[in-house]
Amino acid sequence: MILNGIEEIQKLLPSVNLRLDSTRLDDFMNRAQQWVTDEIIGSDLEELLEIEVVEGGRDQHEGLRLLVKRVIAPKAYLTFGDEMNLQLGEAGMVVQNNEAVSAASSQRRDNLMSSLQTRLDEDCDALVNYLLAHSVDRGETDALYPDWRGTEQW
Repeated sequence: MILNGIEEIQKLLPSVNLRLDSTRLDDFMNRAQQWVTDEIIGSDLEELLEIEVVEGGRDQHEGLRLLVKRVIAPKAYLTFGDEMNLQLGEAGMVVQNNEAVSAASSQRRDNLMSSLQTRLDEDCDALVNYLLAHSVDRGETDALYPDWRGTEQW
């Protein structure tokens, strides 16, 4: 996965406030990554970004990697935000219960989802603009992703 673990998600989304590491969000992140791959970057760039960077090594794809993570995080959150609140229990559909925390109002929830959608839209635009700028030679630097212009996503 391009975006791994709760810690990386929390760096990008301050409203994610989990105190334990969990794999419960992995499927949401995988589906969000699949969406950004299918709609924007294509499978070749996905494979390139999934290659682990050696610690302390130079990452020539750092800019692209960050922009893709910024798209994956809110896309996943828009999916798991609603689904993680309700669960199927022995008594049917139940609200996840925690004595110290109460559910947010519908207005606050709607404001968060609207904010996430705005963030997603802006980050998708930034990602596409980055790919446009880095997929053609501009004279001073070589294009990092010239093959992107030949993909279905272009």
